[in-house]
Amino acid sequence: MVIFIYIVALLFSFSYPQSEIDINHLQLLDYDSIHLNLESRRATVFLIDKFYPNITNDINYLNFKIDGSMMYPLYNSIPREVFLSSSDTTTMSQISFLQDHSEYFYDTSIALKSYLRNNVNLLTQIESKSRKRYGYDEVNSGSASKGVNYDQKALFSIYKNNANSSIDAGYMYHYETIPTYVSALDYPNSPFFRAVESYSFKLYYRYLLDKLNFSNNFNSQTSDYLRPLNFENIESVEYLSQIYWNQMSIDYFIKNNYTLNFQSDYKFIKSDVPDDLFNLNNQYCKNSLGVTFIHNKHQFSFGIDSFKNSIEYYYNYLLEFNKVNFFISFDNNAYMNMQYVDSDKYLMDKSITINKSTGVVFDNQIISSSFVLGSYHVRDYEYFYYKLNANIDYKWISFDMSYNAYESDKLFINHYLDIVFKISPEINQKRYRPYALIKLSDISINDNYNINHSHLNIYSQATVLDEQDFSSINIVDFEIGVLFKYFKIGFIYENYYNKPFVYGYDNDNAQYFLIRNQSDYLIEITWIFKD
Repeated sequence: MVIFIYIVALLFSFSYPQSEIDINHLQLLDYDSIHLNLESRRATVFLIDKFYPNITNDINYLNFKIDGSMMYPLYNSIPREVFLSSSDTTTMSQISFLQDHSEYFYDTSIALKSYLRNNVNLLTQIESKSRKRYGYDEVNSGSASKGVNYDQKALFSIYKNNANSSIDAGYMYHYETIPTYVSALDYPNSPFFRAVESYSFKLYYRYLLDKLNFSNNFNSQTSDYLRPLNFENIESVEYLSQIYWNQMSIDYFIKNNYTLNFQSDYKFIKSDVPDDLFNLNNQYCKNSLGVTFIHNKHQFSFGIDSFKNSIEYYYNYLLEFNKVNFFISFDNNAYMNMQYVDSDKYLMDKSITINKSTGVVFDNQIISSSFVLGSYHVRDYEYFYYKLNANIDYKWISFDMSYNAYESDKLFINHYLDIVFKISPEINQKRYRPYALIKLSDISINDNYNINHSHLNIYSQATVLDEQDFSSINIVDFEIGVLFKYFKIGFIYENYYNKPFVYGYDNDNAQYFLIRNQSDYLIEITWIFKD
């Protein structure tokens, strides 16, 4: 394999011009979330909020919104990141692969950025995922074919940039059907196939003047869900949801040091499930009005947040030095997420939270780090949290660390640690740089919470406290490869120590059950073409 990588590097070194390549070039985003990974090939990954880890986040992708309020594993719903420059006046394309040929697993993404005319571009992205057709597929389909498609995406986005304004409109389609195991008896031959089919629309507009900045982002998503459920003699539930978002921001510059700020954040959810067992209809609207004042090294903003039934104040203070910044913050946030309430029904729970924090940020060309102490107030309880982030980029070494800890047994997560360490030497007179990467993820779960795939809120407080047979979910991935300016190839050893994935809690056996790694290693390729 090392010889193969060297041959690829040698061949492509003659195809691309000499240029400096950043060590983190063509690296995928983490969407500023805690990744709860329960299955190989990124098929079941929940994206959890870092401040309030009892909810799953809404995700932004190229101004599209992907809804996280249903507590559905969203990572598979996000299209592959596109590295094409929106400001380039040429037509560009990108092909991305993640595959394991031995298991007939193919994750393919094709993106095309078309330069239509002056300042107008069209982005088209199409994706498909397939996997090996196991025994249960062959029985259900009567086919002996070796592969079955389980995911499709299509995205169209047209955007126009002028001197003072920009507009971005688009449509995205996504469909997936993924084997899901409710108990140990279901694995591996009797899965339930969870499914979602979504249609998303976006319209973003921004206008900039000397004294005024205006932006508005409208989004909608219509989704049809099919999910396993153990509730009131129900084994599964299929339901539709219609969601609207609108986010507006207006900044008016009164003087050089004074700015008047207005922000509006609106979300509306409507579903067709029966109200006697489910109530998934809800909405929130947060309107904020404030002032920002800047004087020398000081920046201070304060104002009010208006909700439907309350008015709260907020403030943020920042003291800037050459490389060290200190801050104090008092913010209000609104969330909506699926909850199971009083052993009676599922509902779309709305929470207005208060986040009070203070911290220090250090940043220079090599090292950046931050340390935050905070308290989070949610309805009838409050907890303290600690956040430590560190990043080092020095020559051929890159190190990223994120650590979050929470002092409350009312939260799903106790603490979370994510480390990415990369070595990528620069070779003189070569148009590529090899790299080796190790990624460690460790999530400690509070003892009174279970991960249960028979619930709509995937992690919930257990009715009976059983002694856990594991202390945390930890995954170690290794990757080696070669990086060019417009090409990357890597070999990924997923869950390297070959530990089975901690998948879910089995109510019948009162313990967690595991599922195996489906791939020994994966090949990942990203290739960019310019006309």
